[in-house]
Amino acid sequence: MRFLILLFLALSLEAETVSFDRLQLDRKPISIPPAFPRAILPESLEFILSLDLKSGFYNSKEAYLRLVSPNDTKSIIDNLEKRLQFGDWKILEKNEKQGEVNLLLEGFLKKYIFIKIIDQGNQRMVVYFFKKGSSL
Repeated sequence: MRFLILLFLALSLEAETVSFDRLQLDRKPISIPPAFPRAILPESLEFILSLDLKSGFYNSKEAYLRLVSPNDTKSIIDNLEKRLQFGDWKILEKNEKQGEVNLLLEGFLKKYIFIKIIDQGNQRMVVYFFKKGSSL
């Protein structure tokens, strides 16, 4: 229930940060949750919403990030695949449907990032979900 109240508050505010205990929700965030490596983000973007649930002082247990990018889906995926060759993350699964691409990444110590790219005409909405743990 508290999560829903925070989500409602963040969606109703222009550019604001709402925090409660270990949960931080940002509408139009300036920075992203530390769980997401910068390398997985498109080059051109506008942040819409971020949510970070911490397991301790700094470590994220779960995180969510939504952004829009004017880059086309193919360039976003190509750039992501190129950058992942040099890091700790690897693509476990990739599914493409009409106007939508889903990617599942696995990182060191059972960290997972799910990425959804949705084509919205002149821009793409990209949604990231991070989960730390043994199961999704």
